[in-house]
Amino acid sequence: MALVPQLESHGSNRQLEGNPSGQAIRQSRQPTTLQGLLRFAMEATKAEDAPHDAEFQPMDDERKKFLEDALKSMTIDVVEVLQNQIRTLQKVNRVRADDDVSQYEEALEKILEYVDHIDIANDFHKIGGCVVLHPCLQCPHPKIRAGVCDLLAVLCQNNPYCQQIILDHEFVPKLLNIIENDEDTQVVVKALYALSGRLVFLDYIPTLIQLMSTERSPSHEHVLGLLVSLVEENPTAVAECKNSKYNLKETLQKYISVIRNKEEYLEEEQYCKRLLHLLFSGV
Repeated sequence: MALVPQLESHGSNRQLEGNPSGQAIRQSRQPTTLQGLLRFAMEATKAEDAPHDAEFQPMDDERKKFLEDALKSMTIDVVEVLQNQIRTLQKVNRVRADDDVSQYEEALEKILEYVDHIDIANDFHKIGGCVVLHPCLQCPHPKIRAGVCDLLAVLCQNNPYCQQIILDHEFVPKLLNIIENDEDTQVVVKALYALSGRLVFLDYIPTLIQLMSTERSPSHEHVLGLLVSLVEENPTAVAECKNSKYNLKETLQKYISVIRNKEEYLEEEQYCKRLLHLLFSGV
């Protein structure tokens, strides 16, 4: 319970000095609640209040400029920031595998800070951002390839506009080529992450199935995970995967026989069994 300060008092009555009658004069009752204390304080300071209304004057030019500069320093022009990063990435085709690529990594990271917002992702394309993505995918330095795959994934996340742009500009075949041929595991993982967005790329299911027929690599786990995600959400994908021309059932069974009971491949085995259940349990 809040405590109310007690005002010094020696009783409710006092003798007023110089009062010839000697009669007691009653003092105002002391406040006993917070509301009463507030009222008491307002009454006590009333004489100190300004005797007239406050006067407002127009802001002089110097103060106005100071305020405008302060507001500008607190405001970020996102489009300008993106344009600066795009200009940096336009030089990525000069990069060699052993170059310092920190400035390009920073540019990609700076773009990523903003494009998770759908409107800004769309603006990124409209100001020419997608032009630099193809050169980044072809960059000999793996950090740049991985970074741009990460960016593609974020651009497409729940964004139909950017998903269509990625399809129209044939990024999907390039990502699949990375999955199939890139020697850097991190780049492959990021490419799979980019494809795992809600892209409509059922035409590329045959390529994913074909990848499962090749010698096992670390990317196979992610390919399997992507196939599971596709068939769980799309009856058309189920029908495509069940097409007998792909021999997917036999491919999965053979894959399981190679990795069975090996702890490091446990998740891959679970993916295979999940696919067999989803696709062929009723066959």
